[in-house]
Amino acid sequence: PLQYRFRHVDRIPPAPGPERDIGIAVHSALEAHYRPEGGGGDGERLVQRVEQELERRGVTGTPEGRQALRRAREQLPAYHDRHGRRGEKVAVVEWDFTLSLGAHRVRGRVDRIDKYPDGYQLVDYKTGAPPKAPGGGEGLPLTLYAAGLLETHNRLARGGSLHYVLDGEARPVDTEAPEVDAAREEAAVAADGMAAGDFDPTPGWHCRSCDFALLCPEQDR
Repeated sequence: PLQYRFRHVDRIPPAPGPERDIGIAVHSALEAHYRPEGGGGDGERLVQRVEQELERRGVTGTPEGRQALRRAREQLPAYHDRHGRRGEKVAVVEWDFTLSLGAHRVRGRVDRIDKYPDGYQLVDYKTGAPPKAPGGGEGLPLTLYAAGLLETHNRLARGGSLHYVLDGEARPVDTEAPEVDAAREEAAVAADGMAAGDFDPTPGWHCRSCDFALLCPEQDR
Protein backbone atom coordinates (compact mmCIF):
# COMPACT_ATOMS: atom_id res chain seq x y z
CA PRO A 1 0.00 0.00 0.00
CA LEU A 2 2.77 2.48 0.79
CA GLN A 3 4.37 1.81 -2.58
CA TYR A 4 1.04 2.65 -4.22
CA ARG A 5 0.83 5.89 -2.24
CA PHE A 6 4.34 7.00 -3.16
CA ARG A 7 3.76 6.28 -6.86
CA HIS A 8 0.13 7.20 -7.50
CA VAL A 9 -0.93 9.55 -4.68
CA ASP A 10 2.24 11.48 -3.86
CA ARG A 11 3.47 11.00 -7.46
CA ILE A 12 7.10 10.58 -6.43
CA PRO A 13 9.16 9.62 -9.49
CA PRO A 14 11.05 6.34 -9.11
CA ALA A 15 14.77 6.58 -8.52
CA PRO A 16 16.71 6.42 -11.79
CA GLY A 17 18.75 3.31 -12.35
CA PRO A 18 19.67 0.79 -15.05
CA GLU A 19 17.63 -2.03 -13.52
CA ARG A 20 14.34 -0.45 -14.60
CA ASP A 21 15.63 0.17 -18.14
CA ILE A 22 16.93 -3.38 -18.34
CA GLY A 23 13.56 -4.77 -17.34
CA ILE A 24 11.75 -2.64 -19.91
CA ALA A 25 14.27 -3.58 -22.60
CA VAL A 26 13.94 -7.33 -22.04
CA HIS A 27 10.14 -7.16 -21.87
CA SER A 28 10.03 -5.13 -25.11
CA ALA A 29 12.29 -7.63 -26.87
CA LEU A 30 10.21 -10.61 -25.72
CA GLU A 31 7.00 -8.86 -26.75
CA ALA A 32 8.34 -8.18 -30.25
CA HIS A 33 9.74 -11.70 -30.59
CA TYR A 34 6.63 -13.60 -29.55
CA ARG A 35 3.96 -11.33 -30.97
CA PRO A 36 1.86 -13.66 -33.17
CA GLU A 37 1.84 -11.21 -36.08
CA GLY A 38 5.49 -10.25 -35.54
CA GLY A 39 8.71 -11.34 -37.19
CA GLY A 40 9.64 -14.10 -34.75
CA GLY A 41 13.00 -15.70 -35.42
CA ASP A 42 15.36 -18.02 -33.60
CA GLY A 43 17.05 -17.69 -30.22
CA GLU A 44 19.88 -15.61 -31.60
CA ARG A 45 17.38 -13.18 -33.06
CA LEU A 46 15.83 -12.86 -29.60
CA VAL A 47 19.26 -11.99 -28.16
CA GLN A 48 19.74 -9.40 -30.90
CA ARG A 49 16.43 -7.81 -29.99
CA VAL A 50 17.49 -7.57 -26.34
CA GLU A 51 20.80 -5.98 -27.33
CA GLN A 52 19.02 -3.45 -29.55
CA GLU A 53 16.59 -2.53 -26.77
CA LEU A 54 19.41 -2.14 -24.24
CA GLU A 55 21.27 0.13 -26.66
CA ARG A 56 18.11 2.15 -27.25
CA ARG A 57 17.84 2.83 -23.53
CA GLY A 58 21.51 3.67 -23.14
CA VAL A 59 22.43 1.02 -20.58
CA THR A 60 24.81 -1.21 -22.55
CA GLY A 61 27.76 0.75 -21.19
CA THR A 62 26.82 0.21 -17.54
CA PRO A 63 28.03 -2.78 -15.50
CA GLU A 64 24.40 -3.84 -15.00
CA GLY A 65 23.68 -3.57 -18.73
CA ARG A 66 26.75 -5.61 -19.67
CA GLN A 67 25.80 -8.28 -17.16
CA ALA A 68 22.21 -8.39 -18.47
CA LEU A 69 23.44 -8.81 -22.05
CA ARG A 70 25.84 -11.58 -21.00
CA ARG A 71 23.03 -13.40 -19.20
CA ALA A 72 20.74 -12.91 -22.21
CA ARG A 73 23.34 -14.51 -24.49
CA GLU A 74 23.70 -17.42 -22.09
CA GLN A 75 20.02 -18.09 -21.39
CA LEU A 76 17.73 -16.81 -24.13
CA PRO A 77 18.68 -19.17 -26.99
CA ALA A 78 17.86 -22.15 -24.75
CA TYR A 79 14.72 -20.39 -23.52
CA HIS A 80 13.54 -19.96 -27.11
CA ASP A 81 14.29 -23.62 -27.92
CA ARG A 82 12.40 -24.90 -24.87
CA HIS A 83 9.40 -22.84 -25.85
CA GLY A 84 9.39 -24.32 -29.35
CA ARG A 85 9.70 -27.92 -28.17
CA ARG A 86 6.72 -27.82 -25.82
CA GLY A 87 4.33 -27.26 -28.69
CA GLU A 88 2.37 -24.37 -27.25
CA LYS A 89 1.28 -21.52 -29.47
CA VAL A 90 1.43 -17.90 -28.38
CA ALA A 91 -2.13 -16.61 -28.44
CA VAL A 92 -1.47 -12.99 -27.51
CA VAL A 93 1.09 -10.73 -25.86
CA GLU A 94 0.47 -7.69 -23.64
CA TRP A 95 -3.24 -8.39 -23.23
CA ASP A 96 -5.18 -5.79 -21.20
CA PHE A 97 -7.86 -6.78 -18.72
CA THR A 98 -10.02 -5.33 -15.97
CA LEU A 99 -10.99 -7.01 -12.72
CA SER A 100 -13.74 -6.25 -10.20
CA LEU A 101 -12.58 -6.21 -6.58
CA GLY A 102 -15.64 -5.32 -4.53
CA ALA A 103 -16.28 -1.63 -5.14
CA HIS A 104 -13.07 -1.26 -7.14
CA ARG A 105 -12.04 -1.83 -10.72
CA VAL A 106 -8.43 -2.80 -11.37
CA ARG A 107 -6.69 -2.66 -14.73
CA GLY A 108 -3.81 -4.95 -15.62
CA ARG A 109 -1.82 -6.40 -18.46
CA VAL A 110 -0.63 -9.97 -19.04
CA ASP A 111 2.84 -10.39 -20.58
CA ARG A 112 1.90 -13.46 -22.64
CA ILE A 113 -0.84 -16.05 -23.03
CA ASP A 114 0.04 -19.43 -24.52
CA LYS A 115 -2.57 -21.68 -26.14
CA TYR A 116 -2.52 -25.40 -25.43
CA PRO A 117 -4.96 -28.01 -26.72
CA ASP A 118 -6.67 -28.04 -23.31
CA GLY A 119 -6.67 -24.32 -22.58
CA TYR A 120 -4.56 -21.27 -21.93
CA GLN A 121 -1.53 -20.66 -19.75
CA LEU A 122 -0.41 -17.26 -18.49
CA VAL A 123 3.23 -16.20 -18.62
CA ASP A 124 4.75 -13.44 -16.51
CA TYR A 125 8.31 -12.39 -17.37
CA LYS A 126 10.82 -11.65 -14.63
CA THR A 127 14.26 -10.16 -15.24
CA GLY A 128 15.44 -10.30 -11.64
CA ALA A 129 16.81 -13.34 -9.86
CA PRO A 130 14.22 -15.84 -8.60
CA PRO A 131 13.66 -16.03 -4.83
CA LYS A 132 15.68 -18.73 -3.14
CA ALA A 133 12.51 -20.51 -2.04
CA PRO A 134 9.36 -20.71 -4.20
CA GLY A 135 6.20 -19.16 -2.81
CA GLY A 136 6.04 -16.16 -0.55
CA GLY A 137 3.56 -14.27 -2.70
CA GLU A 138 5.46 -13.62 -5.92
CA GLY A 139 2.78 -15.53 -7.85
CA LEU A 140 -0.10 -13.41 -6.51
CA PRO A 141 -0.23 -10.97 -9.46
CA LEU A 142 -0.34 -13.80 -11.97
CA THR A 143 -3.19 -15.44 -10.05
CA LEU A 144 -5.10 -12.16 -10.31
CA TYR A 145 -4.32 -12.12 -14.05
CA ALA A 146 -6.15 -15.44 -14.30
CA ALA A 147 -9.19 -13.88 -12.61
CA GLY A 148 -9.00 -10.93 -15.01
CA LEU A 149 -8.71 -13.21 -18.03
CA LEU A 150 -11.88 -15.02 -17.02
CA GLU A 151 -13.84 -11.88 -16.13
CA THR A 152 -12.83 -9.74 -19.10
CA HIS A 153 -12.43 -12.30 -21.87
CA ASN A 154 -14.31 -15.36 -20.53
CA ARG A 155 -11.25 -17.54 -20.92
CA LEU A 156 -10.13 -20.02 -18.29
CA ALA A 157 -6.43 -20.30 -17.53
CA ARG A 158 -5.13 -23.84 -17.06
CA GLY A 159 -2.22 -22.49 -15.06
CA GLY A 160 0.47 -19.88 -15.01
CA SER A 161 4.22 -19.65 -15.00
CA LEU A 162 6.80 -17.12 -13.83
CA HIS A 163 9.62 -17.02 -16.37
CA TYR A 164 12.90 -15.76 -14.90
CA VAL A 165 14.25 -15.33 -18.38
CA LEU A 166 17.81 -14.23 -17.53
CA ASP A 167 18.27 -17.12 -15.10
CA GLY A 168 16.83 -19.96 -17.16
CA GLU A 169 14.19 -20.83 -14.58
CA ALA A 170 10.40 -21.12 -14.71
CA ARG A 171 8.12 -21.60 -11.73
CA PRO A 172 4.50 -22.74 -11.99
CA VAL A 173 1.67 -20.79 -10.39
CA ASP A 174 -1.60 -22.48 -9.46
CA THR A 175 -4.63 -20.73 -10.95
CA GLU A 176 -7.30 -23.12 -9.74
CA ALA A 177 -10.49 -21.60 -8.34
CA PRO A 178 -9.52 -21.70 -4.61
CA GLU A 179 -6.24 -19.89 -5.27
CA VAL A 180 -7.92 -17.31 -7.50
CA ASP A 181 -10.65 -16.65 -4.92
CA ALA A 182 -8.06 -16.23 -2.16
CA ALA A 183 -6.03 -13.82 -4.29
CA ARG A 184 -9.10 -11.74 -5.10
CA GLU A 185 -9.99 -11.52 -1.41
CA GLU A 186 -6.47 -10.46 -0.45
CA ALA A 187 -6.36 -7.83 -3.19
CA ALA A 188 -9.84 -6.53 -2.30
CA VAL A 189 -8.82 -6.04 1.34
CA ALA A 190 -5.75 -4.08 0.21
CA ALA A 191 -7.83 -1.96 -2.18
CA ASP A 192 -10.39 -1.18 0.54
CA GLY A 193 -7.62 -0.10 2.86
CA MET A 194 -5.98 2.18 0.31
CA ALA A 195 -9.33 3.73 -0.60
CA ALA A 196 -9.78 4.51 3.12
CA GLY A 197 -6.32 6.10 3.33
CA ASP A 198 -4.56 3.16 4.99
CA PHE A 199 -1.12 2.99 3.39
CA ASP A 200 0.80 1.18 6.11
CA PRO A 201 3.63 -0.84 4.55
CA THR A 202 3.30 -4.60 4.34
CA PRO A 203 6.83 -6.00 3.85
CA GLY A 204 7.16 -9.03 1.64
CA TRP A 205 8.45 -10.40 -1.66
CA HIS A 206 7.65 -7.13 -3.46
CA CYS A 207 10.18 -5.20 -1.37
CA ARG A 208 13.04 -6.74 -3.39
CA SER A 209 12.20 -4.58 -6.42
CA CYS A 210 10.58 -1.55 -4.78
CA ASP A 211 11.59 1.82 -6.24
CA PHE A 212 10.94 3.53 -2.91
CA ALA A 213 12.89 1.36 -0.47
CA LEU A 214 14.96 4.34 0.71
CA LEU A 215 11.78 6.19 1.71
CA CYS A 216 10.09 3.28 3.46
CA PRO A 217 10.05 3.43 7.27
CA GLU A 218 9.84 -0.35 7.38
CA GLN A 219 13.38 -0.60 6.03
CA ASP A 220 14.75 1.04 9.18
CA ARG A 221 13.34 -1.57 11.51
